[in-house]
Amino acid sequence: MKVLNLIREFELQKMKESETVKEYSDRLLSIVNKIRLFDTKFKDSRIVEKTLAIVPERYEVQEQRRLMRQDGMVEGASAANHKTQSKAVICKNKYQEDEADAQVTKEEEEDH
Repeated sequence: MKVLNLIREFELQKMKESETVKEYSDRLLSIVNKIRLFDTKFKDSRIVEKTLAIVPERYEVQEQRRLMRQDGMVEGASAANHKTQSKAVICKNKYQEDEADAQVTKEEEEDH
């Protein structure tokens, strides 16, 4: 009877809002260890299933925020990349102007 109550307790466990995944899994493992003390088999896969079932609920909002931040970074990176490319064109044009000045100077020297 004690084992059945512990299994029921395990199944009814919910993660608290202020609780971390580590704390929640520790709490589950504590119950499972008590069950196993009664020589009752309890699959590790059931612990993993229960733990993973709460992860999407818990971190769905955080994942959405992370994706939004990444999109913002990509947009920011695109803008920065565009600015860098513009500077490269300006530098390239400036280099070409300097080269043209150098050719003009060289031609002037040859004329004298």
